[in-house]
Amino acid sequence: MPTHTTRLPRSGEVPGVHSVFLREEQFESNFREGLYIEDSLEFAYMPGIGIYYGYPREQMDLLKKNGFCSSPVLTQIARRVFYMCGCDVNWVHLECDDKDSCSKLVS
Repeated sequence: MPTHTTRLPRSGEVPGVHSVFLREEQFESNFREGLYIEDSLEFAYMPGIGIYYGYPREQMDLLKKNGFCSSPVLTQIARRVFYMCGCDVNWVHLECDDKDSCSKLVS
């Protein structure tokens, strides 16, 4: 499931497959319209790298229908998916000590 983000695509990434890449204004407009499960823009913002990530509410329908999804989300979002979906959710939490590698996982 692609998340929405305001970062630029990396080499080889396909828009709509790896992420939905948006301008900041469009992301904020989508947030005001309630399209994301994040509680606040502050929660969606990654201050260390200056970009937004949002998990679309419409993805909940796909999760309920298919019973499976894969998405790079924070633990807090995985918990929210669990409660909103009402189904079993298993996730793998990745950590790394290398700052460069971590920024690649997050962005």
